[in-house]
Order: sequence, then structure tokens, then C-alpha cells
Amino acid sequence: MLKSIFSGAMMCLILVSTQVHAREFQLKNGQTTVLIDLNSEDQSQDRRIHQLERAVRDLQNQVWQLNLQPIRQDLFVCIVSAFTSEYRSEKQPLEYDARLQASSRCQDKYHRMHCEDIKCQKVN
Repeated sequence: MLKSIFSGAMMCLILVSTQVHAREFQLKNGQTTVLIDLNSEDQSQDRRIHQLERAVRDLQNQVWQLNLQPIRQDLFVCIVSAFTSEYRSEKQPLEYDARLQASSRCQDKYHRMHCEDIKCQKVN
């Protein structure tokens, strides 16, 4: 997300230094924004600044909307059985981390050869 914000800010800086032409553009969600075309002539500086400010405001609104929407992330839990004990990992965003955690908990008690049968599942 930070990469897209940075890209948007850099694009605005580039646009400030070039001639631009803007027109209304409707997004899929029904909102309108400014679509900026480069290298257009017959634009006053005040008009260019107004259009760029509007584009930045629209971009900022979109970023805020993305921040408000929860992002569904898969979480993994892994279990290792050694003899009569089970060792469970915490919920982890990466299956690798969940495997490692369950395995290391098992290896605290037993040799690693007894901690190799790891079963993982997605939980949310």
C-alpha cells in the first residue's frame, strides 16, 4: 500500500512539471475522479494546479477508503504430534512460520526426528 501511495505522489510531482489536461472519469464504484492527460496545450497555470489538486484529493480519498476496508488474511496453525503430546503453533500469516513454531516447540522436548509429522491448516 505504501508503494502505491509513493507511486501516486511521484506521479503528481511529475505532472506538476509538465503540461497537463484533465477530464472527468467515472470509476466502477460510481465515484468520479480526474483523469489527467499529459502534454496538452492551452491550459492556464491556475487551471492546471486546480486539476492536479483535485487528482491528489481523489487519490487520497481512495487511499483512505482502502485503509478503512479490512483486509482478509489467511492465517495458518500447525500441529505436531510426538508420542502422546501435541504441539500447536500460534496463528501465523505464513505457513512456514507456523510449521517452524510447532516444530521448535516439539523439539524443546524431543529429538527433531520425532517432530517431523507436521499438519497445517488455514484458520480465520
